[in-house]
Amino acid sequence: MKTERNADTGERLKKIERELQQIKQMLQQVLGEKAIASILPEQDNDIININQAMELLKLDRHILYAKCNNKDIPCFRVGKQYKFKRSELVEWQAAQKEVDDTKVDDYVTRYLSKNPVRG
Repeated sequence: MKTERNADTGERLKKIERELQQIKQMLQQVLGEKAIASILPEQDNDIININQAMELLKLDRHILYAKCNNKDIPCFRVGKQYKFKRSELVEWQAAQKEVDDTKVDDYVTRYLSKNPVRG
């Protein structure tokens, strides 16, 4: 009985593998090799995680998470984790250096306009 089930499972797996190969071949024909290569990330666009972004930007974890939540920094989510393109972070960091430092009063005013005090 178990031998028959194992044989059935083995045959089904082989069938699935053949079908996946056919799908892969069809995609290659439809998209072409250039389109497939464009989907793959380039060296400059390495995807990095939150720890690597912290090192690159020299920011604390809680500040980086706050910037991600507020969409102040280029990022995207994979499941529950934030991911970053290294090249976008480098560009963002360069743009931040060009922006003049804001005064504390301006920051507080902007914060309070976005988050009114409830009481």
